Amino acid sequence: MDFGILGPVEARDGAVRLDLGGVRGQKVLAALLLAPDRVVPLTHLVDVVWDGEPPSTAKHQIQKSVGDLRVVLGSPAAIATDGVGYRLVLGSAGLDVVTFERHVAAAQDAEPVEAVRILRTALGLWRGPALEGLASGALRADAERLDERRITVAQQCFAVQLELGQHAQVLTDLSALVAANPLREQLVEQLMTALHRSDRQADALELYDRTRRLLAGGLGVEPGLGLRRAHQAILSRQRSPAPDAPAQLPACPATFTGRQSSVDELDSSAFSVVTGGPGVGKTALAVHWAHRVRDRFPDGQLYVHLRAHDDGPPTTAADALAQCLRALGVPKIPADTGERAGLFRSVLADRRVLLVLDDAASEDQVRPLLPGTPGCAVVVTSRNHLRGLVALDDARPVELGLLTRDEAHALITRLAGGEPDAVAGLAAVCGYLPLAIRIAVANLGPNGIADAATDLAHGNRLALLAIDGDRRAAVTGAFERSVRALPEAAARLFRRLGSLPGNDFTAHTASGLVGVDDARGLLSSLESASLIEAHGGGRFRVPDLLHAYARSLCESEKE
Repeated sequence: MDFGILGPVEARDGAVRLDLGGVRGQKVLAALLLAPDRVVPLTHLVDVVWDGEPPSTAKHQIQKSVGDLRVVLGSPAAIATDGVGYRLVLGSAGLDVVTFERHVAAAQDAEPVEAVRILRTALGLWRGPALEGLASGALRADAERLDERRITVAQQCFAVQLELGQHAQVLTDLSALVAANPLREQLVEQLMTALHRSDRQADALELYDRTRRLLAGGLGVEPGLGLRRAHQAILSRQRSPAPDAPAQLPACPATFTGRQSSVDELDSSAFSVVTGGPGVGKTALAVHWAHRVRDRFPDGQLYVHLRAHDDGPPTTAADALAQCLRALGVPKIPADTGERAGLFRSVLADRRVLLVLDDAASEDQVRPLLPGTPGCAVVVTSRNHLRGLVALDDARPVELGLLTRDEAHALITRLAGGEPDAVAGLAAVCGYLPLAIRIAVANLGPNGIADAATDLAHGNRLALLAIDGDRRAAVTGAFERSVRALPEAAARLFRRLGSLPGNDFTAHTASGLVGVDDARGLLSSLESASLIEAHGGGRFRVPDLLHAYARSLCESEKE
């Protein structure tokens, strides 16, 4: 048996479409299919069928409809009477919306070409508007929610196809979807991009003008940032980078996994600051995103390593400006930092350049490097929160934490495969930290993931999470550089946190560890450096591997 709500409500027994009777029975089945294996109250079914104006016989008629549906479905057990309502027992039967979401989830961890195939399969399950013919009254909100989900997934699919250069393949579907949803700016932006790359600049510009008039007339607003950027890129008629445009982005991480909400945040701002603890993948996120949007910046992509947590001294703003000016072809660079910053802004005026500033130490190190015109974009990474850039320079904060369980499992599976239980064990013992996971996988022996997880669980995790001969590929190295940058009082508190039996504590406990009346200032330093995190109720937490590192420092201090 297979059920469908992504279009007209239907039930099929193999190839045979079952006769569900009139609208009343279809609405009852629709309400049950929207909550499979969950109880739907009889009162809700009454509301679905009669929309607030039921007859006196409403409950009896619902009972009759349920009985008729049981007959049609060939089993009294197909719809169970459960307390105050009814429950559709899905069992082994198929339901198109469940299959749709399963495909969408699978696509998130697939390579781009495979992701397109999976998403296309998911979208192919739709036979028309959700709950077609029934989307009124109490069912309207569910129908609209499902149709909104369809558009969101279609946008995801189009985005991947455009990244793959499949602009010709998306034109027909995109045009139809934009015609039905003319105020959906992301769809319009995608269609403009596809038209532009298909050498149909005039059509793309006409689409922008039409959308701008619709937004102004219908909503009283101007197009958003993404749409304006797409328009400006088309006006410049520069699909490809200029011959002398710098292209300095590091290699795109091929196995980048998850972080979709953070990517979406970066998409929504021209100036973002990605913050998080050592080893969480800030640089990987920034570089992945930069490669994803680089065609929006035909005048070049600049990358500057500011070296806040490197073995040598940090890159000064003056040196970073000189590096950028040389890359942009400026032959004579002033000696004064202020003059360099002014010249940098002048060179970038009316250009579309993407600037990635990696591993920043402070706001003062970043500010001279900020463009003065809106055509450029900047993404900064830092272990420090750099809240001054948020407060005074309109930066959007993008806080990056540990991977979720699902993201960690997906990353290990992409890197090395493995049985689910073994993958879960390795993810847990690595504390869901991307750096630790990548090092552990790189060090896998012939016995694979299960043995690696056991070795890490019972051995010296911090010592094992390192690659011989590469100091940067060591978890303790990343942690050490963060702690070394702290004021001594804050570093002492971090070490003492290692004496705690668990990794959760209060400010009062922290004060006792270092013998001060109030440790909140020190805790603020640790939190700003992404070494601890506040999680409500005046409590703080040290991530698992950082707590293990603090314990090792505390034990060394006692020796």
